[in-house]
Amino acid sequence: MLSKEEAREDILGYYVLYNIKSNSTLVNRTVDGKETTSYVITSLKEFTSYEFAMQAFNSKGVSEKSSKLEKKTDEDSKFI
Repeated sequence: MLSKEEAREDILGYYVLYNIKSNSTLVNRTVDGKETTSYVITSLKEFTSYEFAMQAFNSKGVSEKSSKLEKKTDEDSKFI
């Protein structure tokens, strides 16, 4: 993990981490560029609870994971 001093370097991007709540294996999607403010995750299962977290990264390494956010999809695999 990055120290606070190392974390102050320029952010190069983010990792979007997610999993089905009942499964501990995280899927990692890389989002390049600190200017990116949204990311669409596709191929989610309907009526399923997911957990999400994020990490920033720079040339020195990776930050700690954010707090988890839990969301459930509806019949269209969109969040409710």
